[in-house]
Amino acid sequence: MLHNTTPHKRYTTLHYTNATQHYTTQRYTTLHHTTLHNTTLHNTKPHNATQHYTTQHYTTQHYTTLHYTTLHYTTLHNATLHNATQYYTTQRYTTLHYTTLHNTTLHNATQRYTTLHYT
Repeated sequence: MLHNTTPHKRYTTLHYTNATQHYTTQRYTTLHHTTLHNTTLHNTKPHNATQHYTTQHYTTQHYTTLHYTTLHYTTLHNATLHNATQYYTTQRYTTLHYTTLHNTTLHNATQRYTTLHYT
């Protein structure tokens, strides 16, 4: 499992437990989405934090496209995600996180990204 050694100053838990609070369409915009949890396991190729993730929670330092593996987004899927408003909504981000399987090959968020995958 690849991950950045720089921990996020706000999200230090292993995963989100309040999907409604942390996962909103405001923070999940076009192109990609954060991983299973906002801690030290993240990307390394900087994105536009202001555009893709609110600067308050997602900074270019923590969210990039390299280290989404295993329980994270792979660089492939992370780069090919579409409209976050459509695929990533508060109802699809629940207690746990996305697995590599769902992050890379399964793109139909409406069908496959449900609470059944996050237990």
